[in-house]
Amino acid sequence: MSKIENRTRIVTLRELGWKWDAIVAQMSKEYNFSITTRSCMSLMKKYKESGTVDDQARSGRPKSLTQREERLLCRSMRVDRRKNAREVVGELQERCGKKVCKRTVLNILRKYGLRRRVAVRRPLLTKRMRRDRLKWAKDHYKWTVDKWKGVIFSDEKIFRIGSNARGVYVTRLPSEKYNDACIQRTVKHGLQVHVWGVIGWNGVGELKLVNGNLSAAAYQESVINDLAETGRAVVNRNRRFTFQQDNAPAHTAGSTKHFLTTIDVRPLSWSGNSPDINPIENAWSVVAKAADYNVTNKDQLFESVRRAWNQISVQYIRKLYHSMPRRLREVIRHHGGSTHY
Repeated sequence: MSKIENRTRIVTLRELGWKWDAIVAQMSKEYNFSITTRSCMSLMKKYKESGTVDDQARSGRPKSLTQREERLLCRSMRVDRRKNAREVVGELQERCGKKVCKRTVLNILRKYGLRRRVAVRRPLLTKRMRRDRLKWAKDHYKWTVDKWKGVIFSDEKIFRIGSNARGVYVTRLPSEKYNDACIQRTVKHGLQVHVWGVIGWNGVGELKLVNGNLSAAAYQESVINDLAETGRAVVNRNRRFTFQQDNAPAHTAGSTKHFLTTIDVRPLSWSGNSPDINPIENAWSVVAKAADYNVTNKDQLFESVRRAWNQISVQYIRKLYHSMPRRLREVIRHHGGSTHY
């Protein structure tokens, strides 16, 4: 029995002269519908006022903005992704004469699938850099995972204590996370340690502490001096490996190229500003989360970072190697732009 039918029975019985107590008893006994005398009286009052037992439309609080104004708000936020809700409040008051609160703005954005999120940090990419990245990805697109197994990836990383730089919020759809307009670009420049490491199919190599800015000579003498042995350890004893390094001056110096030749190590050509292609960046992220920063000096910080580095599993490293074909596909799909890796 529907709710409307039960209401109609109550009204009918009352108009036939039944008393409220009798109506309540009848509805409970015959129709298994429980209702109080007060509710019956309220129902009858509403029926006399409206002439129906149907639910009436509730007026509620009127909307702050019309649909057109809501679309205008969303368009404004997407034109300038870094504009915050308070700025939009002032803009709406100036253009539409409407005064709304910050919460209303955020609710409207959510209604249209937009959220305020911290912009993803990615290196600044010029048109030339994008072209170089796209070409590099296409040149290595057909490499299989088995071929990538013969590559060792290297990189430097600075770990700091007390770095509390706040992210920049942007307005975007869930699918727009890596759009150029939604990315916070970074440019290279407390207590910190500068380290260098390599990864290979068989795990991580020895983590080395870097002191100061590396010259080509210092890079050869204190960082890659044992590269031949390290590379064979993390790849395969019986397999010749290819060495990846970025395009820092110490890495591309003529003396470094000659040094690699003398130890029979093949360098891998590399596209600049491409940390998202290098799987070692994911390993650094694991270390950054796992390291203990409750230390008081540089030596303790380095030991904490080294412990976290050595705890990275071989299985995790191999997952990163399996991701290489996907990374290149995504670079090509984004026409050389930033990817989610």
